[in-house]
Amino acid sequence: MIKVLRQPVYGLFMLTSLEILFLTYAQNMFGYILSPLVLLFVSLSIAILPLFFFNQLDIQKQTLTIQRSDRFTLLAVCLFLLIIFVMMFVPRGGLLKLYQVFPVDKQYSDIIPTIQVMCKRLLSGQNIYVSIEEFGYHLPTTYLPMMWIPYSIAEFIVFDYRWITFLIFVFTILLTILLFVHHNRNNVLPVFLYLFFFFSLLENKSDVLGWTVEIMNGAYYTLFVIAILSGNKYFKAIALSVCLMSRYSLVLYLPVYFIAEWQNKGFRTSFNIGAIAVTITAAFLLILVQNNWTELFQGFNYYSTSGLGEWRHLDDKGLPIHICNGNGFAAWVYFLKNGSLEEKFLLTRKLHFLIMIVVSFMLLLLYFFLRQRIPFVILMICIFKIYLTFFYGFIQVPYTYLFVVPVMVSIIQVFIVNSFYVQVVPANNTRK
Repeated sequence: MIKVLRQPVYGLFMLTSLEILFLTYAQNMFGYILSPLVLLFVSLSIAILPLFFFNQLDIQKQTLTIQRSDRFTLLAVCLFLLIIFVMMFVPRGGLLKLYQVFPVDKQYSDIIPTIQVMCKRLLSGQNIYVSIEEFGYHLPTTYLPMMWIPYSIAEFIVFDYRWITFLIFVFTILLTILLFVHHNRNNVLPVFLYLFFFFSLLENKSDVLGWTVEIMNGAYYTLFVIAILSGNKYFKAIALSVCLMSRYSLVLYLPVYFIAEWQNKGFRTSFNIGAIAVTITAAFLLILVQNNWTELFQGFNYYSTSGLGEWRHLDDKGLPIHICNGNGFAAWVYFLKNGSLEEKFLLTRKLHFLIMIVVSFMLLLLYFFLRQRIPFVILMICIFKIYLTFFYGFIQVPYTYLFVVPVMVSIIQVFIVNSFYVQVVPANNTRK
């Protein structure tokens, strides 16, 4: 007996909308002490709520595949593309105007200029992972391959790098629509979360689109979540390697993921996923890094140096701009711990690492406790969202643009929960 229920989509839709608001229009509305707590609560609620809805429920089919699109799906695609096209011009001149107002210049942000240098080195046959001195200061090449390789297309054809970021973002959303709307027409509603999110960035946090590439990383993590649903070990391995070659944030999640895959699919499958992912990652690094491995280590350490510099970057009220923005708990250490700025920053680094070790261990325990009660795909995606919530919440410098990643994971989670909840079969035909 199929039991069709749709309550989760509305609750998750509202919570994800709040998460977007607390990073844009309502950022820091409760002050830099309470706001991180509110954001953490909302983000965790998005992750935990599905666990209650799917408790003791069985899913007949735990994988989704792209099928031949029906008219309704194509209509959703056309609607999304139409609204995105309008956002090329509105609000405030849209994305076209934004790219003119925010010049790619190291004086404002060295993210895209660094990517430009690495792409130029690739196409000219130079060593890529060599410290950058052209900016007037010593800058280790901090970016892993998937942070910059896609932009070599823009360098080769010669157009604004930021269009690559935008196109990857749009492609991922189109893939999401094709995958999920066909299975459940109610998934048109979550599409508006993407549109609201993009509109909010355009209108309220335009620097995220003008000077960073983080919506690309959000797209990578979205593809990883979709890969969990696919059941295809090659897709999982490729998506995992792409994420590993973009940010370091996934590393402590890997033991949880592979142990869960081992328990669910067996050792051979989990080993194959890991082996393929390691092979892809190693191949890219061996080819691109060559003999400059110390540069990667120096690049990782540079995050500490630059992070401490951001703690000294004050606004007109004498508060560190990126620490007291209401996103993360670094502000708590800044104000509550006695000692020098260096000591406070070092404590934040240690706390972040220790908290993530504890969180990863607790998530592993959570998996074993709930694996007989919650469908595997739902449980894994909720665990992933919990991990990201704590990772970004306790990061040393909670830049607003970094939080694009957990928000995009929230949105894809709404699609997934809504798709599966309409086809659940209660265990023994009853909720326990």
